[in-house]
Amino acid sequence: MAASVLPVLFEGRVKAVIELASFHQFSEIHLAFLDQLTESMGIVLNTIAATMRTEELLKQSQALAEELQSQQEELTKTNKRLEQQANTLQASEELLKNQQEQLQRTNAELQEKARLLAEQKTEVERKNREVEQAKQALEEKAEQLALTSKYKSEFLANMSHELRTPLNNLLILAKMLAENADGNLLAKQVKFAETICSSGADLLSLINDILDLSKIESGAVAVEASEVRLTDLRDYVNRNFRHVADGKGLEFASSERPCLRKPHWNWYRLRCSVIAFSVEDTGIGISADKQRIIFEAFQQADGTTSRKYGGTGLGLSISRDLADLLGGEIRLLSAPGIGSTFTLYLPETYLAVGQYRSDSRTAPRISFSEHLISSRMKPLLPAPDQDDDRDDLHPGDRVVLIVEDDVTYSRILLDAAHANGYKAVIAGRGDMGLAMARKFRPCAALLDIGLPDTSGWAVIDQLQHDPELRHVPIHVLSIYEDRRRGLSLGATSFYRKAEGKDVVEDVFRRIGALAAKGSREVLVIRAAEAARQEIEDVLEIEGVRADYVSPAAAVEQLKQRAYDCLVVTGDPAEVPVAELLEAAAERDTAVVIYSPDGQAGDLRPEVRAARSAPQLLGEMVRVLHIPESALSEYQRLKLEKLRQTDHELAGSRVLIVDDDVRNIFALTSVLERHEIEVLHAENGRAGIETLAADPRIDLVLMDIMMPGMDGYETIRAIRQVEALRDLPIIAVTAKAMKGDREKCIESGAADYIPKPVDLDQLLSLMRVWIQNRRQNVSRAGSAK
Repeated sequence: MAASVLPVLFEGRVKAVIELASFHQFSEIHLAFLDQLTESMGIVLNTIAATMRTEELLKQSQALAEELQSQQEELTKTNKRLEQQANTLQASEELLKNQQEQLQRTNAELQEKARLLAEQKTEVERKNREVEQAKQALEEKAEQLALTSKYKSEFLANMSHELRTPLNNLLILAKMLAENADGNLLAKQVKFAETICSSGADLLSLINDILDLSKIESGAVAVEASEVRLTDLRDYVNRNFRHVADGKGLEFASSERPCLRKPHWNWYRLRCSVIAFSVEDTGIGISADKQRIIFEAFQQADGTTSRKYGGTGLGLSISRDLADLLGGEIRLLSAPGIGSTFTLYLPETYLAVGQYRSDSRTAPRISFSEHLISSRMKPLLPAPDQDDDRDDLHPGDRVVLIVEDDVTYSRILLDAAHANGYKAVIAGRGDMGLAMARKFRPCAALLDIGLPDTSGWAVIDQLQHDPELRHVPIHVLSIYEDRRRGLSLGATSFYRKAEGKDVVEDVFRRIGALAAKGSREVLVIRAAEAARQEIEDVLEIEGVRADYVSPAAAVEQLKQRAYDCLVVTGDPAEVPVAELLEAAAERDTAVVIYSPDGQAGDLRPEVRAARSAPQLLGEMVRVLHIPESALSEYQRLKLEKLRQTDHELAGSRVLIVDDDVRNIFALTSVLERHEIEVLHAENGRAGIETLAADPRIDLVLMDIMMPGMDGYETIRAIRQVEALRDLPIIAVTAKAMKGDREKCIESGAADYIPKPVDLDQLLSLMRVWIQNRRQNVSRAGSAK
């Protein structure tokens, strides 16, 4: 096997390679032949390549020639267009030349205007700086005004305290003198005291006007919206102003007539019915140039020091702002020597301020705040939240008062009253309930404890201590379970709402049973002859019959016959008190322990104790539900004298914490009349030390504004002591601004009363809280 590789060359360059193989070795001749052959093959291959290259170049030359011809044609067209553009440019150059000349003239004008604008800009910048300086000055003045307003509010609050504190003492002591409890003052001296008390009330009214104006100006006004019947409003006006007019020798008349025209308010577009209230007089009249200024604060028609008529100039300003707040306005029609007519226009349906005003940015803010019960206030009765029978009452109707804020439950009670043959009136708040009780004189009251404005406990106490209402039976229906407290305050019965329909039926059963009785039956356990004679004198009441039995026969007598009241007398060791109480409870018989020696023992909450004949008479009036008007003159005088001392508070220990010794003296004088032991401390720290040293204190009357440690801080410190956490603390303060009551309660006070102190309200709060404390202490002792 042999192989040979031969290159194909042309002019020394390799064009190809030939590889040959043979089964035999190549000879020299073979190799020579192959060399010659490769040379010929190189020539042929080179010729072929040259021919192919020539053809390719020819094709490229033809393509280039065609492309060159096409470009030449395009170039010809382009030259034509360039000639046209050159002509156009030449025309444009001429036009541009003209425009350039015009621009040069315009630039000259603009440069002149730019110079003027630069001058104006400089002037505007100068004025802007002046405006900015003025704005800063206004902002500084606004800040100063806000600061001044804050200082004014603080000043008014502090001044209120400074004025109310001495005024509180003045009114308390003047009232004590006017009452002449000891009977040692001449009629003229009593008149002096009444004049002092009246003048103090006028001064209080002036202070309240100033505070009202401050609250209106600050935009924080407490508004309570409710419906009011015009008939009630008419009665209210006659009741409160007729005697004032009579006292000044003025004729007073009131009337109702349809309003034939409606005023035009240009500040709202709301269409509504309008009610007009006009006050007309035949006085001196007001000139036209003075009619506007009298509605401004502290402004009067005659503001000179030699003016003939008094006043502060605040009343009309406050009235105008309040009318505006209620969506109305006040108009004046007056002429000198003829008289004046002030007309208040109000929409028949009250809406929020923002619904009347197109621009409410200046509208005062309305806030709804809790309304305090005060015996000074005889509130105007609003229309009920739901229908009741107040407009359908006739002589002889039996009326039930329902004091309940739950609309659904009050409707249930109303339907039950109708089903049992009673008329019913409904009050959703405690103060309204008291006012309605005084007006409608119900035969029974159904009371809830959780009321929106106060607690039902306070309502029970005030009803029980009102001579004209004490005989009204009070039936408590509440979700609260403190039956012991309700009965001890004087409630006839105490039910839980959760007990269902049977509760309502049982309440009206008891109301009906009491109304059906023509006389009252009293069972008296035989006592010593002297005690029996006192009891017989007490029970000399028309319609009251008494049986006298021995202690041994008393239980059997109770089982055989139903009595309205059981009077237990004699030595507690000789009387089966426990058995008597059980028998009385089965018969729903009220129990009164008569113990002139004070040894009544530990009583159940439904059992009341009397330690004197007048107290026993008072308890008979309450448990037998006898109006005081049914008593003899002698008996009414005994009860009146009894009320001069509050025996429920007698023996209590009260701490007064106040930095004003005059206030301590005034309150001490009042409380000691009711046989209350009074301790005092002139600052918060001294009060805390007194409480730590004397654990027998029943209640604290805490002033709020004291130097160093104020009342809030003192109350919080007292609540930190474990043994004093349940001690009743009543804030007695001259701070009567909005939110002060809430702040006192948040600090830990049990209740709040503003100065000048309403003594009836103060004593009521003290009774409620002291009695509650005694019950808690008694429960704690029983648990141990």
